[in-house]
Amino acid sequence: MPVTSAAAGGAQDGEFVPRRVYVGGMPYRFTEAEIREYWGYCGEIESMDIMTFPDTGRFRGIAFITFATEEAYQAALGYDGEDCEGQRVKVQRCKAPTSVRRQAAPAIATPTAAAPAAAIPPTQAGASPAPPAADARGSAPKTPGYHVAYVGNVAYDADEATLQKLFEPFNVTLVRLHTDKETGRPKGFAHVHFRRGGHGGVPDEASLDGALQLNGTQLMGRAIKVGYAQAKKNHSGGA
Repeated sequence: MPVTSAAAGGAQDGEFVPRRVYVGGMPYRFTEAEIREYWGYCGEIESMDIMTFPDTGRFRGIAFITFATEEAYQAALGYDGEDCEGQRVKVQRCKAPTSVRRQAAPAIATPTAAAPAAAIPPTQAGASPAPPAADARGSAPKTPGYHVAYVGNVAYDADEATLQKLFEPFNVTLVRLHTDKETGRPKGFAHVHFRRGGHGGVPDEASLDGALQLNGTQLMGRAIKVGYAQAKKNHSGGA
């Protein structure tokens, strides 16, 4: 699917296109539905252009995605460097095509060097909590009454019991580790549900917010990403 001039979203040559990102490094086998499912956890997708090989029409691991909100856009940028089925995803802001160069696709922002991560002392169960100030990068906007967390960059050897134990202090009720429907292989992300109505003296909102403090925790050799999950469109106040 080619990138059209309309994808510039009204931006002038060389300017960043509002709420639009370049995504590279995704598995070639992904279908359009799977791409939408994966990035839909950041927030509502307004439009999406998928790059394919001209001879076969197969997905080439690259897409340009425009999100409906600034929050979803910022959440997607937080996925830069995340593992997706063994491949490291690249996410960058897009610039409008420069007329002089006649570029066929939006330009990509030059990434800046990331600051080295601070050392974190190990704790029980092989997990290392992130500093309290760590933000939930890759997180969708919080939806009141929707008590579900998205957990990304999960080690492929981890199972639901491992995640259940990690989130146990926060009144977790359900862990759903997503797998490929055909192969059964883990996709590297999960959804964790928390009790509604408050149990054990801990309100449900506090349980969800507390769980987000595990963002950046080292679990089985990987720093997991924990953020608010994108609520379903038909959500009406319960998880």
